Amino acid sequence: MRVLVIDHDADPRDLVCLCVSILGHTAEEASNTHQALQALSQQPYDVVLIDTLTPGPNVLEATQLIRAPCSDPQRPAVVVVSADLDPEQCTALFHAGALEAVTRPPSIELLRGVLSRIEHAIQPDGTEPAATIPGACHDQRRGHPVVVQHRDEA
Repeated sequence: MRVLVIDHDADPRDLVCLCVSILGHTAEEASNTHQALQALSQQPYDVVLIDTLTPGPNVLEATQLIRAPCSDPQRPAVVVVSADLDPEQCTALFHAGALEAVTRPPSIELLRGVLSRIEHAIQPDGTEPAATIPGACHDQRRGHPVVVQHRDEA
Protein backbone atom coordinates (compact mmCIF):
# COMPACT_ATOMS: atom_id res chain seq x y z
CA MET A 1 0.00 0.00 0.00
CA ARG A 2 1.02 3.61 -0.48
CA VAL A 3 1.08 5.52 2.82
CA LEU A 4 1.39 9.29 3.23
CA VAL A 5 2.82 10.26 6.64
CA ILE A 6 2.02 13.84 7.71
CA ASP A 7 3.85 15.22 10.74
CA HIS A 8 5.43 18.59 11.48
CA ASP A 9 8.23 16.95 13.46
CA ALA A 10 10.84 15.27 11.25
CA ASP A 11 12.08 12.66 13.76
CA PRO A 12 8.73 10.95 14.47
CA ARG A 13 7.78 11.31 10.79
CA ASP A 14 11.00 9.57 9.73
CA LEU A 15 10.46 6.82 12.34
CA VAL A 16 6.90 6.14 11.15
CA CYS A 17 8.06 6.12 7.51
CA LEU A 18 10.78 3.62 8.41
CA CYS A 19 8.27 1.37 10.21
CA VAL A 20 5.84 1.54 7.29
CA SER A 21 8.67 0.57 4.91
CA ILE A 22 9.79 -2.29 7.15
CA LEU A 23 6.20 -3.57 7.02
CA GLY A 24 6.47 -3.74 3.23
CA HIS A 25 4.54 -0.63 2.26
CA THR A 26 5.61 2.50 0.40
CA ALA A 27 5.92 5.54 2.66
CA GLU A 28 6.03 9.15 1.56
CA GLU A 29 6.03 12.19 3.80
CA ALA A 30 4.70 15.70 4.19
CA SER A 31 5.49 18.20 6.95
CA ASN A 32 2.18 20.07 6.82
CA THR A 33 -1.39 19.70 5.63
CA HIS A 34 -0.91 21.91 2.58
CA GLN A 35 1.97 19.71 1.31
CA ALA A 36 -0.16 16.64 2.00
CA LEU A 37 -3.15 17.93 0.05
CA GLN A 38 -0.82 18.78 -2.84
CA ALA A 39 0.64 15.25 -2.77
CA LEU A 40 -2.86 13.74 -2.62
CA SER A 41 -3.90 15.73 -5.68
CA GLN A 42 -0.96 14.36 -7.66
CA GLN A 43 -1.13 10.65 -6.89
CA PRO A 44 -3.32 8.13 -5.07
CA TYR A 45 -2.57 6.90 -1.56
CA ASP A 46 -4.21 4.04 0.30
CA VAL A 47 -3.60 5.43 3.79
CA VAL A 48 -2.86 8.82 5.31
CA LEU A 49 -1.29 8.92 8.79
CA ILE A 50 -1.73 12.46 10.15
CA ASP A 51 -0.47 13.95 13.40
CA THR A 52 -2.95 16.15 15.27
CA LEU A 53 -0.46 19.03 15.54
CA THR A 54 0.38 19.21 11.83
CA PRO A 55 0.37 22.84 10.60
CA GLY A 56 -2.37 23.94 8.22
CA PRO A 57 -6.03 23.09 8.59
CA ASN A 58 -6.59 21.33 11.93
CA VAL A 59 -6.79 17.55 11.92
CA LEU A 60 -10.60 17.49 11.78
CA GLU A 61 -10.71 19.84 8.79
CA ALA A 62 -7.85 18.01 7.08
CA THR A 63 -9.59 14.65 7.58
CA GLN A 64 -12.81 16.04 6.11
CA LEU A 65 -10.91 17.40 3.10
CA ILE A 66 -9.09 14.11 2.54
CA ARG A 67 -12.22 11.99 2.94
CA ALA A 68 -14.64 14.38 1.19
CA PRO A 69 -17.04 12.66 -1.17
CA CYS A 70 -15.84 13.06 -4.72
CA SER A 71 -15.92 11.22 -8.00
CA ASP A 72 -12.90 9.12 -6.97
CA PRO A 73 -14.02 6.12 -4.89
CA GLN A 74 -10.40 5.42 -3.96
CA ARG A 75 -10.10 7.97 -1.18
CA PRO A 76 -7.37 7.11 1.30
CA ALA A 77 -8.11 5.78 4.76
CA VAL A 78 -7.17 8.33 7.44
CA VAL A 79 -5.43 7.28 10.64
CA VAL A 80 -4.86 10.06 13.17
CA VAL A 81 -1.75 10.06 15.36
CA SER A 82 -1.93 11.99 18.64
CA ALA A 83 0.09 12.30 21.83
CA ASP A 84 -3.16 12.35 23.79
CA LEU A 85 -6.41 10.60 22.87
CA ASP A 86 -9.75 10.71 24.62
CA PRO A 87 -13.15 9.25 23.69
CA GLU A 88 -14.65 12.63 22.73
CA GLN A 89 -11.75 13.43 20.41
CA CYS A 90 -11.99 9.97 18.85
CA THR A 91 -15.71 10.37 18.21
CA ALA A 92 -15.15 13.76 16.55
CA LEU A 93 -12.38 12.24 14.39
CA PHE A 94 -14.65 9.37 13.30
CA HIS A 95 -17.38 11.85 12.35
CA ALA A 96 -14.80 13.72 10.28
CA GLY A 97 -13.97 10.49 8.43
CA ALA A 98 -10.99 9.03 10.29
CA LEU A 99 -10.93 5.24 10.50
CA GLU A 100 -8.63 4.88 13.48
CA ALA A 101 -6.64 6.98 15.92
CA VAL A 102 -3.41 5.91 17.62
CA THR A 103 -1.13 7.39 20.24
CA ARG A 104 2.15 8.94 19.23
CA PRO A 105 4.58 7.47 18.44
CA PRO A 106 2.82 4.35 17.18
CA SER A 107 4.73 1.12 17.70
CA ILE A 108 5.54 -1.07 14.71
CA GLU A 109 3.15 -3.70 16.11
CA LEU A 110 0.30 -1.21 16.26
CA LEU A 111 1.07 0.05 12.74
CA ARG A 112 1.13 -3.54 11.50
CA GLY A 113 -2.36 -4.16 12.89
CA VAL A 114 -3.84 -0.89 11.63
CA LEU A 115 -2.36 -1.23 8.13
CA SER A 116 -3.35 -4.90 7.95
CA ARG A 117 -6.99 -4.13 8.82
CA ILE A 118 -7.11 -1.42 6.17
CA GLU A 119 -5.34 -3.55 3.56
CA HIS A 120 -7.75 -6.45 4.07
CA ALA A 121 -10.76 -4.14 3.78
CA ILE A 122 -9.75 -2.61 0.44
CA GLN A 123 -11.62 -4.13 -2.49
CA PRO A 124 -9.78 -5.39 -5.60
CA ASP A 125 -10.92 -2.24 -7.46
CA GLY A 126 -9.30 -0.09 -4.75
CA THR A 127 -12.53 1.06 -3.10
CA GLU A 128 -13.03 0.88 0.62
CA PRO A 129 -16.11 -0.75 2.13
CA ALA A 130 -16.53 1.65 5.06
CA ALA A 131 -18.76 -0.67 7.07
CA THR A 132 -16.02 -3.29 7.41
CA ILE A 133 -13.40 -1.12 9.10
CA PRO A 134 -13.93 -0.32 12.77
CA GLY A 135 -13.05 3.13 14.03
CA ALA A 136 -10.88 2.58 17.08
CA CYS A 137 -8.70 4.76 19.26
CA HIS A 138 -5.64 2.85 20.37
CA ASP A 139 -3.81 4.23 23.39
CA GLN A 140 -0.61 2.19 23.75
CA ARG A 141 0.03 3.65 27.20
CA ARG A 142 -3.14 1.99 28.50
CA GLY A 143 -2.62 -1.21 26.52
CA HIS A 144 -6.14 -1.29 25.11
CA PRO A 145 -8.49 0.75 22.93
CA VAL A 146 -9.83 3.92 24.54
CA VAL A 147 -13.07 3.40 22.66
CA VAL A 148 -14.07 1.01 19.92
CA GLN A 149 -16.91 2.40 17.90
CA HIS A 150 -17.62 2.39 14.19
CA ARG A 151 -17.41 5.97 12.93
CA ASP A 152 -20.93 5.77 11.43
CA GLU A 153 -22.45 4.67 14.75
CA ALA A 154 -21.11 7.56 16.83
